[in-house]
Amino acid sequence: MKASFTHRIDTTRQKARLVLRIEQLWRALRLWLVVPILWVGSSLFHFPQSLPDSLHWLIEVPLFGGVLWGIIHALKRLPPLTSQQIDTRIERDSRTSFQPLMVLSDVPARPITTDAVSSADDGIQFVWAQHQSRILERAQNLRVHAPRLFPKPRDKVIALLVILGMGGAFYISNPYTLTRIRAGLLPGTDDDSVALPQFQAWIDNPSYAPAPPLFLNANPPPSSTPLAQGAIFHLIVTGSATAPSLSGVHSLHYRQLSEKSWQVEGQLTESATITIRVRGRTLASWPLNVTPDLPPVVQWTGKPSTQPDDWHTTFPWKAQQNHGIASLEIELSLPPHPHQNRRHRVAHIPIPLTGHPRDAHAQTTLDLSDDPFAGMIVNARLHARGVSGLESTSTSVHFRLGARPFTDPLARALITLRQQLALGDENLTEAKRDLTLLGELPLPRDILTPLWMIITQLHSTTALDTLQEKLWFLALYAEDRQQNGLVMAASMAELRAAQQDVALQLEHMAAAHPPTTAQQTELHQRLDRLQKALNTRMTLMVQKANQSGIVMPLPNGKGAPWNKLSQTIQRDALHNQTDQALASLRQLVDMAERMRQATMGDMQSLAQQMKAQAEIRAQKRALRDLIKQETQLLNRTQARLTAAQKNGNLEHEDISHMSTADLLRQLGMNPPANTQDSTSSQELDHTILWQQSPERRHDHAIQRALQTLDRILLRRSQEQIHQNFKGLKKADHDMSTALHDLAQQRDDHAVISEQKVLDDLSQARKEMQQSQKSSQKGHLGFIPPPSQGEQSQSPQNGAGQKQNDLGSDLTDPDQDEDSDDQNENHDDDSSPKQQDPLGRKLDDGPTSDAHIPSQDNNQRRAIERELQRRASDRTRPQSELDYLNRLLAPLHDNQ
Repeated sequence: MKASFTHRIDTTRQKARLVLRIEQLWRALRLWLVVPILWVGSSLFHFPQSLPDSLHWLIEVPLFGGVLWGIIHALKRLPPLTSQQIDTRIERDSRTSFQPLMVLSDVPARPITTDAVSSADDGIQFVWAQHQSRILERAQNLRVHAPRLFPKPRDKVIALLVILGMGGAFYISNPYTLTRIRAGLLPGTDDDSVALPQFQAWIDNPSYAPAPPLFLNANPPPSSTPLAQGAIFHLIVTGSATAPSLSGVHSLHYRQLSEKSWQVEGQLTESATITIRVRGRTLASWPLNVTPDLPPVVQWTGKPSTQPDDWHTTFPWKAQQNHGIASLEIELSLPPHPHQNRRHRVAHIPIPLTGHPRDAHAQTTLDLSDDPFAGMIVNARLHARGVSGLESTSTSVHFRLGARPFTDPLARALITLRQQLALGDENLTEAKRDLTLLGELPLPRDILTPLWMIITQLHSTTALDTLQEKLWFLALYAEDRQQNGLVMAASMAELRAAQQDVALQLEHMAAAHPPTTAQQTELHQRLDRLQKALNTRMTLMVQKANQSGIVMPLPNGKGAPWNKLSQTIQRDALHNQTDQALASLRQLVDMAERMRQATMGDMQSLAQQMKAQAEIRAQKRALRDLIKQETQLLNRTQARLTAAQKNGNLEHEDISHMSTADLLRQLGMNPPANTQDSTSSQELDHTILWQQSPERRHDHAIQRALQTLDRILLRRSQEQIHQNFKGLKKADHDMSTALHDLAQQRDDHAVISEQKVLDDLSQARKEMQQSQKSSQKGHLGFIPPPSQGEQSQSPQNGAGQKQNDLGSDLTDPDQDEDSDDQNENHDDDSSPKQQDPLGRKLDDGPTSDAHIPSQDNNQRRAIERELQRRASDRTRPQSELDYLNRLLAPLHDNQ
């Protein structure tokens, strides 16, 4: 029992200690807590946050700093609690009539003399124990009341007034109570009762990924919206005195536009959630998905190789990049050799690209025989650079680079000396000594003169690239002179010099873009020089072929391949597309090299190919005349049929009573086979038929002649160009049917047959055009096509169309005849009356003030309206309705 009472006494003392401490803290801090309470109350009425932020800080920081100092100082001055104070509080709250806790802690009084201590000690202890037992029995209900924070009535009245005041303030500020307290305690923030600032936000993709700006509003953008890494985030906030804060954006740049207007720009580098906060509140938040910008993926799709008897090297490659490839080049270097101390040299060979393809693969064939590495085993790797500036390289492959064969001893010596200089096996002094030895040989004057000029100009400060270039051109001239003679070698030297001038001018124009008028004029003059050199070279070849008995025309003028390429070079240079211009220039150089290597067999093949193309063009012209004559024959037959009707003139007949077949014939169309033909069932005027007999016999003879011409065309196409046009065969059969109908005086059937003949001839013309296009896919004899290597790129570039158009111009000098054939009907319809004084075509619609509809046009429109009415009549046969709907569909599209 004593143990449990002792435990209860300890617990009660702990509670009393806590209550006394709380009361002690309240008495020490209650005056200092008045300041925060008043500040919170004023915040509920929007007072502190209405102050300028600087003044808000200036008032709040010293005020709350002083409060904090006072609280700390008051806490330090608190006296410690004694056991007597704790026991007194317990006895007072328990309302005991005596002091039991003091009795429990007290001890009995002892005698002063020592002799009496031992005899009376036992009795004293027994009496004292009995006394404590009675005290324990009477002190079972010890307790401690709650802290008395307001012991006086005045304190209670003041606390009640404070509570009522704060409660009223909370009620008035609802529902913005918490945000107002936060705004009052945190300078630079607003509560929710203040209007939000206005903002405009958008994202611009980087220049390497062009796309329209993405404008952002309160709603999040769709997750599928593509954003490239490095996109720029723009934000304009109006109505805010402080700058906004952004999260999820890097490299922020702030700019204050006015007192309450801000502009912020940042960069998006990764997927994140962009959050805009202004004065402690969130304006908007958008989760954005940013596509990372990865380096290009470039690799070899095969091992580079050369063809037998050819020095061109084929490089199979593949490159990919999400946003496009800006440039691609081949890096050539020699493999390391432990026993040779050669100069480290890396050759950078650009690969021409069309635009900036995202996915490109090709087998590019290049002439690298002019490189000092030609004929040696080299290491090659691809180096790609994306439009965003990221770069990557492929793995290295080793192969033997193609080399031009030289048979002339002097040319071979010059090429060997050039290679040793480039690789560092010889210095300029040793090279000058070797060239001096070559100059002492009995050489022709046209070779000896440039050789001694090189020796004279050679000194220690001579640029190595310039010396290599001179040695290369001299070696080519010596080889050409031995193979083809002095005149041919001089023409090729002039051609190479003109090509070099054009290349230097292109580089000069690329460095100073946009080019000036003088630069464009200079480029035009240098291209004219190059064209003249090519024409001279081709003329010499034709003369040589004629001397050998090969008769062939010269593909000059409009159809010369180099003329079209020259125009392409000028256009690319004007638009600062230097790489494409240099690629076209390389095609011209390759064309000249093919011409230099051409043999008599190549010239004979070229003559046969040009003869076959001339035969196709002649057949197309004959077919065009045949179509025109057949069209005139059909018009006369239709005129006779109209005049032979029972009523004589169908123009004044009510079109609502005509059959569908008659309406189609009035429009010049062939009715379907299942459409009811009322013309044949109508009675014809036999007098008019008898009067038309001479004209019909004349048309019969013309039809016979046209059939003969059709058979001649069919036979020549089979014999000359080994083509069997089905359209000509069908036209022959339908012409026989038309001849039979004319002989039987059945113009209504003859119209149908002649219309079929025109359809067959149109099919034959398409077959001829297709045959001509297929023959143009290759090269014209030894003249190469416009693009070496079959480069395949993504369809975003539109790369193939330009090359195909160029290819057709290379091999078809009479290409305009095709367009004349295709547009002959349009040319016939055009007249000076349909153009204004400036040469512009007038509107041919009924609403035009320059258009006066003729009687034929009015009747044509009336017939079209009648056909539309019949197409909407669902009581007619379904086959006739289907045909009318198909017939009227083009008319609806044109409207």
